[in-house]
Amino acid sequence: MSIEAADEASLAVTPAQGARLLAADLLRALNGLPDDQRSVLLLVSVEDLSTAEAAVMKVPMGTVTSCL
Repeated sequence: MSIEAADEASLAVTPAQGARLLAADLLRALNGLPDDQRSVLLLVSVEDLSTAEAAVMKVPMGTVTSCL
């Protein structure tokens, strides 16, 4: 198909750099957190642990609940 015959929708491509920028911002923010807060956030959001399970991972329950 020639470019002249193509419609706009077939030529449109969603740019990927926006997602890369968001990922870089997220990593920068995570690295800026204190270790205990970063651990809690990752255990609960990424590892899908409950707050009680995260507390068992040697993170004080008060830290767990206050970080979320």
